[in-house]
Amino acid sequence: MKLFTRLLLFHFFLAPIIGYSQIDEEIDSLKKLLSYEKTSIEKINHFFTLSEKFYLIKNYTQQKQYLDSALYLSEKLDYQQGLPKYQHC
Repeated sequence: MKLFTRLLLFHFFLAPIIGYSQIDEEIDSLKKLLSYEKTSIEKINHFFTLSEKFYLIKNYTQQKQYLDSALYLSEKLDYQQGLPKYQHC
């Protein structure tokens, strides 16, 4: 019974924290890549990936900012593959 209780506590309280920690590390890595990225299409893809990560942690304000950045750059470069991705989100 104690093992079941411990597993239950881990599942509901600690597992989400560990998951958010991993997502935060991924976000930091993607932001660094954005600052060094030279190819604009790669920047667009990083913007979309960042928006997905912010969606997972329920930070919808940041999600929208990165989606808007992806849309702006897609339109500026006439990158047609970026527009359907934006509409899908």
